[in-house]
Amino acid sequence: EIKSGITAPSPTRYGGEKPFSEPETICLAELCEKSCFRHAVAFHSQGREIYCDFGKSTPQKSYKMAKLMSQVSGYKV
Repeated sequence: EIKSGITAPSPTRYGGEKPFSEPETICLAELCEKSCFRHAVAFHSQGREIYCDFGKSTPQKSYKMAKLMSQVSGYKV
C-alpha cells in the first residue's frame, strides 16, 4: 500500500493502520464474535475474480462454493 502511495482511507487497497483499526473491520469482527457462522466468504469485486485456494488452509468445500458463486456472479474462479 505505502509503495503505491496509499497511506489513508481510499476507494481501494487501504488495509488500515493496524488490524481492526477501521470501522467496517471492527463491525465485522464484533458480528463474527457474536455469531456462529457455518461459512465465511471474502468477496472482493475488484478484478472480477473469486479466490478459493489458500494452500494448506483451504477449506474442503472451497472450490465447490467458488464454482457456485462463479455461476451466479459471472466472476471467474
